[in-house]
Amino acid sequence: MTYGSPATQHEVPRRPLFVCLRVTQPTCLAVLLVAAVVFAGCSRRVDQWVEGRPSTFPASGVVLLDGFPVHDAVVAFDSREHNLTAVGRTDDKGVFGLKTFEPGDGAAAGDHLVKITKLEVIGFGPEGEPLGEVNRLPAVYGDGRAGLEATVTPEGPNVFRFEIISDPNRKRER
Repeated sequence: MTYGSPATQHEVPRRPLFVCLRVTQPTCLAVLLVAAVVFAGCSRRVDQWVEGRPSTFPASGVVLLDGFPVHDAVVAFDSREHNLTAVGRTDDKGVFGLKTFEPGDGAAAGDHLVKITKLEVIGFGPEGEPLGEVNRLPAVYGDGRAGLEATVTPEGPNVFRFEIISDPNRKRER
């Protein structure tokens, strides 16, 4: 690099950064090595909550009430082997996909008690808070008394069809 007017220009020698900072080269290398080890160690940390999770497998299905799709119902698969519940919400065609830990991951393998509810807010208070909810489906489907079950397998396809009726006390006509 040169400084000054053309008549008085002179060269200024370039020095490595560690000389300008009055740090020796071995010290600089040691600092870089420690930083690399620290950052590498942080990136390989294992999350105990993720590592201890059981495997999940994609699972989905459809809910029909008296032969018609149930929109906006919550479907819960309570695992009989793990302390886990996979949940999903039905769309306008009654179709749902399950989530246990992350969207779309499905449910743990094994047998599940299935519960289905369709909760609606019944009114709002002066502050806009909900006054309560009502289940628009028969209670036996939401509390497990209906005995709906499903078995999720690693092999799949894990696609389920739940045909429920509005009056579970009457026998289904075939």
